Amino acid sequence: MTITITARHLRALLNSPAERAVLYLATSNEPTLDVWTGGRVGHHHAIITRTELIDWLGDDWTDDEITEYLPELQDTIDDLLADDDDEAPDVEV
Repeated sequence: MTITITARHLRALLNSPAERAVLYLATSNEPTLDVWTGGRVGHHHAIITRTELIDWLGDDWTDDEITEYLPELQDTIDDLLADDDDEAPDVEV
């Protein structure tokens, strides 16, 4: 399964009203990207925090600057998905 991160995900993180907002990989059913309070997200599913993203972008960011970070974050997501696949138990039918 592939999940593609977009600038929309990062804007949602930047604009989130949540305290200590984090973009994370939700894996309960179908894996998706979502934003929530950092204290409620397992560290192993976190992609990036709002604080980290602002450190990268600065306070006055543009959409072009956001898109520069998408490939690096996509690699993180792909790695997390691969780790989840590796941990899935083998099932014999």
